[in-house]
Amino acid sequence: MCRPSGSRRALVHPRPSWHQDTEVTEGPFSDYARERLRGEYGSARFTPTGTAMMRIPNFPQSCSSFPGRLLSATGVGAARSWSMRAAEQSRAPSAVQCAGPRQPATARPGLVVAARTPGNKWPVSSFWRLAGCEWPHPDAGPGGPRGERPIRFDVFHEELSSAPSWETHAVGSGPAQHHREPSARRFCMTAHRAPRPQRLGRSCRPAFRKAFAAGLTAAAVLTLGLPAVAAGPVKADCFGRSATITGSGTINGTPGDDVIIGSLGADRIDGMGGNDRICGLAGEDRLLGGLGDDRIDGGPGNDIIRGDLRADNGNVVGGGDDRLFGGDDDDNLVGDSSTDGGNATGGGKDQVFGGNGNDGLYGDSVSFAGGDASGGGDDRLEGGAGDDHLTGDSLAIEGSATGAGDDVLLGGPGLEFIVGDSEAARDAKGSGGDDLTNLGPDGGFAAVGDHNIIDPAGGSATGAGNDRLIGGSADEVLIGDSAVVDATVTTAGRDLIEGRGGNDTLFGDNTNFDATETIGTAGGKDRLKAGNGDDTLRAGPGDDHLDGGPQTDDCDGEAGDGDTALRCEMVNGIP
Repeated sequence: MCRPSGSRRALVHPRPSWHQDTEVTEGPFSDYARERLRGEYGSARFTPTGTAMMRIPNFPQSCSSFPGRLLSATGVGAARSWSMRAAEQSRAPSAVQCAGPRQPATARPGLVVAARTPGNKWPVSSFWRLAGCEWPHPDAGPGGPRGERPIRFDVFHEELSSAPSWETHAVGSGPAQHHREPSARRFCMTAHRAPRPQRLGRSCRPAFRKAFAAGLTAAAVLTLGLPAVAAGPVKADCFGRSATITGSGTINGTPGDDVIIGSLGADRIDGMGGNDRICGLAGEDRLLGGLGDDRIDGGPGNDIIRGDLRADNGNVVGGGDDRLFGGDDDDNLVGDSSTDGGNATGGGKDQVFGGNGNDGLYGDSVSFAGGDASGGGDDRLEGGAGDDHLTGDSLAIEGSATGAGDDVLLGGPGLEFIVGDSEAARDAKGSGGDDLTNLGPDGGFAAVGDHNIIDPAGGSATGAGNDRLIGGSADEVLIGDSAVVDATVTTAGRDLIEGRGGNDTLFGDNTNFDATETIGTAGGKDRLKAGNGDDTLRAGPGDDHLDGGPQTDDCDGEAGDGDTALRCEMVNGIP
């Protein structure tokens, strides 16, 4: 029996005839050999069917999937019977081995063997070589690692990611027999913090999604069977109301107002119509409010929560005023509707609370593939503790996003990436909401007042609100208007930007994450106030006021004729 995840004592097993370690320092996956395996852990059995991945759930009484754990596999004889043990590990090792058959590839020192991204963290251990997407590592000698490239990794559906605050690499060497494609190479995933977005090019993206999704849908993610837990609820009420529907597994509500309580396992709950109250309790739940003004609490576990409607394909429309609570662990919350293959519309006045864990919070609608997202309700998002990703309005992974409500976005302890309005691969449109963005006293990674173009070849960002951005004690990047790469920006708002502590970089108008420059000719009358630390202030077009604060600061008014500077040791472009 595995100890609870909070235990610091290693699990003890009889001495095996052979032992092979597989290290996973972040997340719940451990990497196995490619052969078909049967194994058991106590009375719980599992049967990986031709896959290199296996998932260990973190509730209840299981080998832990929390960061800082070491998972390893032991076996006896040719039967390949396996057992699991978990031990405390405080940090990533200086070098790790990717467990490839016969020809392991070694990751670079200091990198973690997992694709750990904000939101729903699903580490992976291997993938197929993609034609046209591979190039030699510049340091590779004969037989050295090849095929290093950035990979976008989906925080929702384990496919591709628009999360700009993580950089993920694949490192591998030599041919390896794969259970699906004998000519493929096998790679180990590594990830570390990136100072700016790194993403896969357009030509590689469809091929990677197809190959990676195929591996996951064909029983590539398996759950270690554990002793059954009680299916009934362990609490009698949900948001102060007595339950009208209880159960486990798949639970559907009614067109009316329901109070639904799930189980300690992984539940799929759809409230359908009405003003519902849904409590998922523990386990990795998928909770859907449906039409109406709903209240949803995921509870402990890595939950996926949607305030309104969701569709695998096609268009969805929603917009109720919902209140979503992620609870502990790594959750993904969308205030309105989402779709995997169409357009998503919705703009209710939602309140979204991430809680503890590394969460992904989105105020309005999300389109993951092949469509647009629109909506602009006046939302309130609170990340809580952990490394969170907050987007005030809509997100379109491959299309355009429209809408910009007046949102309040609050970070917490941890490294946050916050976008006040919409994020899109192509165009981000909307008048621009007047947002309040606060990274929290401990600071975060970056904050963008208006739109964020997530594709390096993206189109345009239109509309800018009069925003207030507040940093914290960390070294942050604060952008008053839109963040773009090779996009067109047409307007800029009047923003108030406060760096407070840390060595910050402040931009009054539109800018590029990959370079310290202002994009476009539009400029607002901005106020940039840095605070403690050695800061860099870029005002952009417009008549701006720059206050460097204490320490040594670099202030550039750029194109404004009426700029003023205060407490700036290095001044440029200011009369």
